[in-house]
Amino acid sequence: MSEQYPGYARTFYSVLKYNGVELGVSKQVESIEYTDNASGTLDQISITLNDRDGIAWQPEKGADLDVTIYLENWFNYGAATKPLKYHCGNFVVDDITITGNPWKMIVKAVSEPANGDFKNKTNTKTWEKTTLKAIATEFLGKYGMTKMYFNGPDQAIDSIEQSDKTDSAFLKEVCEKYGYDLKVYKVGFVIFKEEAYEGSAKNFYRLYLGKAYEIPDADYPLHEMQQNYTWNSTLQGTYTGAIIKYTDPKTGKTVKSKVGKTEPKTLTVGSTADPTRVLYINQKASSIAEAELIAKNKVNAENKKAVTFTMSPALFNPFINASNCIDVKKSGRINGRYFIDTVSVSYGSGGLTETFKCHKVFERL
Repeated sequence: MSEQYPGYARTFYSVLKYNGVELGVSKQVESIEYTDNASGTLDQISITLNDRDGIAWQPEKGADLDVTIYLENWFNYGAATKPLKYHCGNFVVDDITITGNPWKMIVKAVSEPANGDFKNKTNTKTWEKTTLKAIATEFLGKYGMTKMYFNGPDQAIDSIEQSDKTDSAFLKEVCEKYGYDLKVYKVGFVIFKEEAYEGSAKNFYRLYLGKAYEIPDADYPLHEMQQNYTWNSTLQGTYTGAIIKYTDPKTGKTVKSKVGKTEPKTLTVGSTADPTRVLYINQKASSIAEAELIAKNKVNAENKKAVTFTMSPALFNPFINASNCIDVKKSGRINGRYFIDTVSVSYGSGGLTETFKCHKVFERL
């Protein structure tokens, strides 16, 4: 026993609920791999169980699976404390594999609505004089979902066509067009403006070099990141501006507009300035204002790849999720604020770990 860790070891365990009923199979859970995405892709989970003590659970595709990880004595250096709760989420079972000798069962699930038509059935419809929130609300009721969190001003839409597309693909397309992120849960939607989350960070991280610096010794594990990080800065596929062409629906004429920096720039030898990089877009739009909004959103979406960062905290933090921001300090070139696009969680005999895939917060058009 040391002064810093006086005898209460960190431990973790999982609780699985199947169709709302706790299974009691925590001892049979060998591993959990969970992916939490900020937007665009469904959250996914894969659970591997063994039959060491006998297991009667026979899951079926389409059933409800709820997974929570509990952490005991996680941030505590003295007395024992109440377990912390990390709720992976509510999922729909979509894949089951059983192998023999030794017996294993791998259950995979995704965070999609129970009604598969949302993702599988195509529809055609023209939406007139509507809003983004109204479209999402209609889908919410259509698929028996109950919750929606809409963070940002609603977007007025003069006219938009859903042409032989699934409601899932169409809603994602509309959100992206107007600069919103969409996260789909089993019970509803989260629709948000990414920049609304960039004003503050959930935690800060730095490389720990064996000295406390401004971090008290007892707190440094909460802020240390592992050495196996990857940081990348690129010009490839990023843009300083865009030129968009669209056909005016009232006059039938082709209209061209520019946003951002689109004029060629001549660089002198030894210059460190970025050259002008233009994205060319052909897109339907109801007005020049909408066309320019679409162009800015496309440039901003592409520029997320300008600076990317993948890292693993030294200590699993149950309070950080995809769409949160973190700050990196005292770590040289990689310092800055980063938006977390994906959190990958690994639970098993090797411990409980997480990896953040991020992009650096940037100035949008």
